[in-house]
Formats: sequence, structure tokens, C-alpha cells
Amino acid sequence: MLGAGQLPDGADAADGNGWVARVTLPEIAGATFDPTRIVLTVRDPGFEDGVAVTRTRTVRGGAVIRRQAPNQTQRLAGATAGVMTVHFSLAEDVYAGSTLVSATAEAGYYGAAPAGSVAGLANQSSLAYPKPLAGALNRQEERATGSAFAFELVAVHSHAMRGRQVDCIKAIARDESGNTTPEIVITQPALSDFQSAGTRPEAYKGSIPLAPLTQGQTCQVEWEVYPHIGDASAVLRVASDGFAWPTPRPHTPLRFLCDKTGGYGGAHAAVRIGASGGAVAANRASAEATPYPTIPAALAAVRAWNAANKGHDDHSGATIWLMEASAGAGADHVVGSTSAVAAGKCWTEIRVSPGATGPVRAVVNEIVGVADKLCFACPVASLGFHALDGGGGVSRMLAFEGMTLSQGGSLQINYQVPLVYWRNVTVTSGPNPLFTFSNVRTSAALALGVTLQAGVSGLVAPYIVAGCRFDGQSLGEFPTSHPNAVTHDGAIIVSSAFMRLSGPCQLGFQRPIALGIGMLNVVIERAASAPSEPALQIGADDAVQPIANVVLHHLTVPGVDIAGRSNLAYADVAGAAGVVKRLSRRGCLFSQFNIKTDTFGTGSGRTGNWHPRYSVGSAWNVITLGDTNGATAPNASGSNWIGEYVDPGTVVPATVAFVSDQSGQARPGNGDYRLSGASSPAYGRIPAGGALAAFDLAGAARRNDGTGAAGAFERTV
Repeated sequence: MLGAGQLPDGADAADGNGWVARVTLPEIAGATFDPTRIVLTVRDPGFEDGVAVTRTRTVRGGAVIRRQAPNQTQRLAGATAGVMTVHFSLAEDVYAGSTLVSATAEAGYYGAAPAGSVAGLANQSSLAYPKPLAGALNRQEERATGSAFAFELVAVHSHAMRGRQVDCIKAIARDESGNTTPEIVITQPALSDFQSAGTRPEAYKGSIPLAPLTQGQTCQVEWEVYPHIGDASAVLRVASDGFAWPTPRPHTPLRFLCDKTGGYGGAHAAVRIGASGGAVAANRASAEATPYPTIPAALAAVRAWNAANKGHDDHSGATIWLMEASAGAGADHVVGSTSAVAAGKCWTEIRVSPGATGPVRAVVNEIVGVADKLCFACPVASLGFHALDGGGGVSRMLAFEGMTLSQGGSLQINYQVPLVYWRNVTVTSGPNPLFTFSNVRTSAALALGVTLQAGVSGLVAPYIVAGCRFDGQSLGEFPTSHPNAVTHDGAIIVSSAFMRLSGPCQLGFQRPIALGIGMLNVVIERAASAPSEPALQIGADDAVQPIANVVLHHLTVPGVDIAGRSNLAYADVAGAAGVVKRLSRRGCLFSQFNIKTDTFGTGSGRTGNWHPRYSVGSAWNVITLGDTNGATAPNASGSNWIGEYVDPGTVVPATVAFVSDQSGQARPGNGDYRLSGASSPAYGRIPAGGALAAFDLAGAARRNDGTGAAGAFERTV
């Protein structure tokens, strides 16, 4: 098993660390070596419900490694003095911590040679076990009342198995005084409780007891994510591996306020157009008896009330209720400037009074300064080139939850707000609020259960996308020219549908990906548009940035023409020489599939993407059309874009029936990509015990008995 260092094909050859094996054997004239008949038994450290165990894998050989262009027809296999030396790929990575228990050679592995065992095993790999990707579905700095604080995490890992992306998640909470809660262990994912409708993602759900924590202090959930395969270095420990707050990136501890006694929050204020005076109260009914005329007046009054009654001079912990002027009349409440009202340790929520029977909403009719930590849990309308202006910086937060947003101008509602949380929101019109306007700092830290309707313009670039449906909006990343952009390294996209796209979902182009990118149960459909760009593009099409730990599990990327192609991990330009790109895909359903490498164009050293070209860590996929040129079989000399090797569990080409396939240049889009038919090449792709998730995109249970399907949806027959 080879370690770090170039293969014997020049100083700019591929690095075979962890995925290339070398074997020596007596030369037999005219005999051909077949690496698929070499079977390794590999033992790795791992975890079972958070307890260290040993796991055993069976790893087969793949293909004899070729030389790089222009000598691609030659193999790294040759004899000297009667000794044959062969370099060949493996189906899976072997890590520095792996133990090579044994290796067997099946009959026919070398000409007519009989079966036997392989002697002299040595693991020289220096490859580290990959860490999981994970993040919270909570808003940061929520207020926890009562006896417990509920949280949810999503997680993705390359070595998913047994219906779980990761083995388990352990968590404690710590307050400012250093007090901690007992450790909880979450072993099974369940459908999110935080998402109220749509394609609910699977999440690891926990409950933190508040009793050990100090009232009124900011606490943080410190979680550890344990993989099925990996040693202690592969555990994602967010307290030490994560990013310092404030940040929109998922790998950061989850902060919340312990208000178990109610001594910090609980203020209520009401707003009714035309009211005079007003009073803050400890309950909604009393507040609505004496409402304020405007939202800014109510928020300022809450701050004064908190200072007098709660001991903190800010608005945090309150609820503002929007009333209608008269029964059934509804009301448009102008938000107004609130930036002068300070925030404290948690959010204030703006909600519609339960007594309102007409349409009530908050209206933005100019660019106004907005207070930190306001959560709009009510319908919001921006009537023109108007916005809530956060003023920039790095820590100001804004949230939209359980509401509908309509925008009438070209300026998105959240302007210069660095940390925005979107949960259970429908956006009906205007610019896409999940990206940024011009080069101002605006980051969508979380998009959970978000629906962007047709006509909403622009890319989406949240750091966590979960349970969302986008109609015409592609996934993207902030350009390198953006002066305040934060890298999307570590982004997680789960249980979401990108429909009727005119452009590609693109990641790994602007900046290096080192932590990784995780995608699980995702549909990406291009339709009703010219095919100048692919549907999915990760580290491809002139991309010269390194990518690592990119995990694609249960994707469906349909297509009847080149508009549905997936371009992954390209090394197609001179700038990609020496750039390493590692990407694994399991249980996916692609239409056209392309990985361009050193055989495309000219220039040496473009071999850093050979890991995915040889399908290392990739299995159980379906490719319906082959590559863009129509090639439907791998080519050992790299002359097509499918790769040098395709695992036996992957089917190409294939005819897969969907309930309603509306992908392609001439079709309208918004198809139904559940699998259809009594039989399908997508069925039975996932081996017994190998289920990559507990649920599919529709929330149906994944099969773990060897009959499970590739793609975002599990089979129904």
C-alpha cells in the first residue's frame, strides 16, 4: 500500500497515497494481471455508539494505473530481471491507521495462475481518516426556557453505513461559569422537528437539561461527531476543531441563553396602528390592551422595561405582537428604524397577534437600520428598493421564521447583515435573499425549510441548506472578488431540491475545499434552458482549487440531454497541475457524468484528480447516459470522461423511469423524481448493511437489506 509521493511516472505524476497498491510477482510471459481479483482484508479503528471498536472492511483492487498523457496507453506494470511490478488502484482508501490483515488472489489474477494468498503486506499510507461534516439547525443564541433546550444537528460522512451517516453525536453544554451538563449520546437520526412542512431532513436530535446551568448566562452546546470508521483524530470536536464565534460556518459551538427561571426574558409589547401611549407587560393579553403605535416605539419601550425589571438595558427576550386596526381589517405595520435599540443575549421575536383575522404583515418601505437579533416570525413585505440594513460588521444577526416574504424591488430584504437565519420561509418575489447584494457582507448561515418560488432571482449560498425547495435558483458560492466573503468550505446540503435550473449548482470553484462539502438526498434538475452549463459542477470547468472530503450521497441529477450533465473534479487546464481533488459518490443517480483529466487538452501534471477518476470511495451509482460524448464504459487509457475504472456495483448505461421526468432543454421542469416501475436498475444498488441514510428525500425509510435504491428517493415497490 503506497504512501505519499509520486508514482513512478515523473516528478509531476499522480500521488497514490492511500489508494494505490504495488505488487511484485514472478514474470509470466504473455500473462495479464487482473487487480479486481485481489481482495484485501483491512481492519480500522471505529466507533459503535461512541465506544471505540475495530471494524473490518473488504477492499478490492480496481484497475492497473496508467501513465499520464501523452503516454496514457502505457501501464505502470513492467518486468525487470524476471520480476513483474504492478501499480493498481483500490476501491476504497486505506489510511495510515488501517491494518492490512490479509490479501488473497482469486484464480486468474495473473494469467492462468491459481488462487492463493499475498505475502509481504505493508501499509505505507500516511492518509488521515476524514472528519465528518456537521452543523446545527438552530439559530444561534436562542432563549432556552423551562427545563431543557432542544437542538438538532445534521451530519455527513464518507463512511456512512447501517442507515446512519455517522455513528453517533455526543454533546454537553457549558455555561460562562464553567458548569457543564451530563453528556448525552445520540445514536439514531430522526426527521427534524424544527421544519414544519416540506422535505424534512434527518437530524440528530438532543435535549440539554438546564438545571446544571446558571440562570441568565450564555451557554454553548459542545458536540462531538463520531464516524463509523476512524480513530480519535477523525472525531469532529467542535469545541477544538470548530471556528470561533461569530461565524456563519457550521463548525462552531451552538450558543443559547439559559433562562430557566424566566428572569431574563418574557416581556410582551403590542403594536396597533393609530394607538397612543402603550405599555409593556408580562403577558400578551395585557400588552394588547395598551398597544404602541409603531414597531420602533414598542421595541424601545421593551428595552426600557428590561432595564427596569430584568436588569439588562436591551430589547432581548421579548415578543412584539402585531395587531390589526379593527377586526378583519388587517394591517401593514411599517418596520421603521430600530438600529439604535441595543440587543442583549438572545432574540426578540415579532409575531402576528393570534386574534387578528385579516392579513397582518411587517412592511419595509425604505432602507432602514435594523436592530440586532430581531426575528421576524410574521409576513414581511418590501415595497421597493428597500431593506433592513444591518450596518455591516461581523456579528449582527437577523432571522426570518415561519413566514412569507415578498419583495418589490431589486434589493434583498437583508442588507449588510452578516448572519441571517432562515427557517420555514416562503419567498414569493424579488431578489434572492440567500445570497448577497453587490459586495456587501450578507451571509445566510442557515436555510431550513425554505421555498423560493419561480421568479425569485439569483443564486443561493447558505452554509447549511436543509429541507429546501428552489424553483430556478442555483447553488453557488461567494466570488473571490467579494471583500467580505467567508469560504463555503464545510457547507452541508441535505434533503433539498434545486428545480428548473438555468445555471449550474457550483461549488469548489472560488476557493479551496479542505474541510469538505456534504450533500445527501438532493435533486438537481436543469430544464427549459440552453445547455451551455452543467446541472452540477464541483471543482470543475477550469477550476484550479484543491478539493477534499467532498461527499455526494443519494443525489438525483436527471437529464435527457447535455443540460443534465454533472461535471466533477476536473483537471482540464494547466493551472490544475499538481492540484489534488478527492471526491466520493455513493448511491447517486446521474444522467451524464464527466471528470476531465490530463488526457483533455495539453499540459503535464494534471493528475491530481485520479482518485475520483479511478472511482476510489465511490460505489453503487447509476449513470443513465454515460459521459457527454456518449461513452458508456470506462477506458483504461483515460480517453473518455467516465473514468479509468467504474466499480461493479455501478450501472452504466441504464434506463431509469421516474414518476414524471421534466428535465432537459425542451421540458418545463419541476418534475417528480420518485422512482417508478416494478423493476429498475436503480433498485438493489445499496448492499445489505450499507444504507447511507435513515430516510430519503420524501421522509420514507431507507432500505438496509440489500434492496435499497440509488438516488434521492427510496424505491416504493
